[in-house]
Amino acid sequence: MRLSWRKKAKKVPDIQEITWIPETGSTNDLARENFQKRGILWHCFVADSQTRGRGRKGRSWISPPGAGLYLSIAIPRPGILEAWFPLTCAVASLAAIQSLFTKSRCAKPPSIRIKWPNDLYIGNGKMAGMLCELTSGSESSAWIIGIGINISTSEDAFPEDLKEKACSISSATGCQVSRDSLLKELLVYLSFWLDKIYEGDISAICNFLEKTKIMGIATRNSQLATRNSNHQITKSLNPLGITMGCPAGIGPEIIIKAFAANPEWLLSPPAVVIGDMNILKRAAKALDINIPIKPWMPGDSLSGNAIHVITRTDLNIEDIPWGKPSSATGKASFEYVTEGIRLCQEERLSGLVTAPINKLGLKLAGIDYPGHTEILADRTNTKRYAMMLAGDRLRVTLVTIHCPLRKVADSISTEKNFQVIFLTDFSLKNEFGIKEPEIAVAGLNPHGGESGMFGHEEEQVITPAIEMAQERGIAANGPYPPDTVFYQAINGKFDAVVCQYHDQGLIPFKLIHFRDGVNLTLGLPIVRTSVDHGTAYDIAGTGKADCASLEAAIRLASKIVVNRLSHVAGAS
Repeated sequence: MRLSWRKKAKKVPDIQEITWIPETGSTNDLARENFQKRGILWHCFVADSQTRGRGRKGRSWISPPGAGLYLSIAIPRPGILEAWFPLTCAVASLAAIQSLFTKSRCAKPPSIRIKWPNDLYIGNGKMAGMLCELTSGSESSAWIIGIGINISTSEDAFPEDLKEKACSISSATGCQVSRDSLLKELLVYLSFWLDKIYEGDISAICNFLEKTKIMGIATRNSQLATRNSNHQITKSLNPLGITMGCPAGIGPEIIIKAFAANPEWLLSPPAVVIGDMNILKRAAKALDINIPIKPWMPGDSLSGNAIHVITRTDLNIEDIPWGKPSSATGKASFEYVTEGIRLCQEERLSGLVTAPINKLGLKLAGIDYPGHTEILADRTNTKRYAMMLAGDRLRVTLVTIHCPLRKVADSISTEKNFQVIFLTDFSLKNEFGIKEPEIAVAGLNPHGGESGMFGHEEEQVITPAIEMAQERGIAANGPYPPDTVFYQAINGKFDAVVCQYHDQGLIPFKLIHFRDGVNLTLGLPIVRTSVDHGTAYDIAGTGKADCASLEAAIRLASKIVVNRLSHVAGAS
C-alpha cells in the first residue's frame, strides 16, 4: 500500500530496509547498537521473538515466537516535537490495524482506543505498546522507536497478573491478521505520520485524534473530587488563561512551543490564550509549526484539538515588528492582563498564567504600572502581597522587590517581614499542599550580623518578625546567614526562604532554576503564575526562545488551582 496524497517532498524516507532476526533480547537494543556503532537510521529491525522485550518503566513485554510484531527503528531528532513520537507511533499502528481490518472485511471491526500516550487497547485489554528511547552516537543523538503488537498471542502466554489486562488482535476480535501484511502497512503509515512531525504539521495528527477514542488523560470536562470523613465536594474546573504578553516579544513564540511540546495539552488543554490570533499565527509560521489556532469565548466548547484564543486585539502584523515595543504593544499587553483578571474574578477562568510584558511598552501607551504584580494587586484590590520564585528544588519570597540596594536596610520593617513570612506559610500550606512547612528567614548582613558587629537589622527588625510568626504557630526560624541558608534549603531542610532583597533571593534561585523557574504572586484572591524572564526582544521571532519556564508556570498554576479547591473542600 502507498499513500499518494503528498503534495511536497517528504522529509522522512519510505522505511523499506528491514532486517529479520529469529530471536533477540530486545529490538530496541539492536537498533541502538547499530546506530551507535554504524550511525544507521531508518532501518527496521524485526524479531520473531524477544527474550527481554520491554515497555515503559522497565515493564516486560511478552514476546513469544511468531505471535506478534516486534520492531524498532532509529530516527533523527526533530527538535521540540519529540514528545509526539510515542503518540505518533500509536496513531500509525492504529491506522495500520484499522486498514487491515477494512481490507480483510472483518465482520465486526473492534473499537481500538489509544491509552495516552503510547498504548492501544481493545476493550479492557492492552494489545499494543510503544517505547521511545533517546540514545547518543559518536557524532549525534537519535530516538529509538519500538513497537510491539500482539497479533495472535494466546491467553496462556501471558502471566497470571496480565491475563485480565492484555489481549491480542485475534483473541479480542476473532479477526486473523497476517504479520507480514501488518508490517508492510505499519511502515507506510509510520513513514507518513512521522513525516508530518518532521514537517511540524501538528494539525494533521490533531485531526486524526479528534476522531479517535483516547483514554488515560484528563479532559476539559473532568471534575475534581475531594473528600474527607464528613463530606464530599465535586466541582468542575474551568480552564486556565495564558496572557500572550507583549506581541513584539517572545510570549507568542513560547506559547506555541509549549503547546507543541506537550501533545496532551491539545487534547485536554490546561489553558486558553488571551491574546491575538494574527500574532500567534505569525509565531507559529516563524517556528514552522502547523498547529491549529481557533477563537474561543468562555462558555464555548473546547472539544477541538487546538490552541483556543480569547481574542482581545486584531493587530496588523506589519505594524508590529519583532523586538520593537510600541504604544500598540503596550496597550495590547495591558488588555490581555486585565481581561484575564476580570475572567478569573468572574470564575470563568480558574487562574492566570502571564507571559512577559514590558514596562517601556506600558509607558508608551500611557499606562502607569511598573509591571504585572502592581496591575494584579490594583485590579484585585489586594493590599498585602508578595513575590515568590518557585522551582522543584528551591522557593524564595522577597521582602523588598525592585528597591535600590542602598535603600534596602531602611525598607525591611518588622511588619513587612512578618507579612511575607505569613503569606509564604499560607501559600505553602494551601497552594503547594505542604502540611507542615519549614520556613527559613535570611538575614540582611554578612554572617547574619555577627551579633551586631556587621549591622543591627537582624536583632532589631528581622528577629521580632520571626517571633511574631512563631507565636501564631508558623514554623519560621532564623535569621540565617545568607551565605549558608540556600544550600540548606536546596538540600531539603527548608520549604522556602524569605529573602530581604531582590538579588539575595534571585541569584541562588536562578543558579538552580534558570530555565524552569516560576514567578507567582502570593496574597491575591486569584491564582496567578508567570514566567521568570522578560520579553527578550533581542531574540524575538528567531525561534531561540525557551518555553520551559512557561510550561512550569502552567503546571504550577494547575496544581495551585487543585490545591486551593481541596483546601476549600477540607475546610467546609
